[in-house]
Amino acid sequence: MKKISLLLGLCSLVSYSFADGGSFTLFPTQVVFENPGKVKEITLVNLSDSLLNTQSTLKTYQQKSVNGRIIESNALVGGSPAVIVTPVVMQNVAPNSKQSIRLLAIRQNPESEIVYRYYVKNLNPRSVDSSGTQFEIEYGMVISILPQHVNESYNLSYVKLNGKPYIKTTNTGNVHVLLKEVYLQSAGKPVAIGTVGRVLANQSMYLAVPPAVDKSLGAQIQLKVAKAGLINFDQESQVQLTISK
Repeated sequence: MKKISLLLGLCSLVSYSFADGGSFTLFPTQVVFENPGKVKEITLVNLSDSLLNTQSTLKTYQQKSVNGRIIESNALVGGSPAVIVTPVVMQNVAPNSKQSIRLLAIRQNPESEIVYRYYVKNLNPRSVDSSGTQFEIEYGMVISILPQHVNESYNLSYVKLNGKPYIKTTNTGNVHVLLKEVYLQSAGKPVAIGTVGRVLANQSMYLAVPPAVDKSLGAQIQLKVAKAGLINFDQESQVQLTISK
C-alpha cells in the first residue's frame, strides 16, 4: 500500500477531515514566549467520531534562499531544547473531546530569537482514494522565544534579477516578521502582487512583480505592506516605500 506524508503549515485555526474520520483542530496556531519560565497551552480537539492518536515533534525552524524563494530546512532539535512540550504522544483522545498540550520555555537567547516548528501528526493514517493510498497528515506551527531586546525591522527594495522585477524583503531585525497583503500603488490605485509570509532574521525573500504591472507604473512605485506584530497578531502596521526605477 502506498503511503504519502503531507505537511500543512498553520496560519489560522485549521482542521483536516479524512474520508473515514480522524480530523482534528489545534489552537492557537502559533505560540510566542516573551520570557522564559512561562507555561502556555495548545488545545487539540478531536473532531471525528473515532479515537484519535497523535505524536508531536519539535524541530529547529530554518530557512534558506533558493533562486529568490525561501525554503524551509528544518531538523530535529539536538541536545536540550529551549521549550519543553508535554505530552509528546496523545492516545485514545475521545471523539469531540479536547487534549491540552503544555509548553514551557526554559531559556532565551539575549540577542536573537529562538524559533521552532512544532509538528503534530495523526498516527492513524486514513485511506482517501480508491487506490488504497494512505495519507499521513502533519501540521507544523511556529513556537518562538523572543530575545531580551526585540528589534523587529526589515528593508524593502525594488530590484531586477535576470531582467525581471522583484520586491526584495530583507529581515534586518533579530526576530521573524510576518508580512502580508503586499501591493504596489500607482496613481492611488493599489495592485495586489501576493503574500510574502514569514521571514526569519537575516533572511531575504523576493516577490515577483507581474511584468504588465511593472511596465504600467511609470517612474515611481509606491509599495505598502501590512505587517502583523509578533506578540499580538491582531495588530497590524502600514509601511510605505517609494522606489525610483
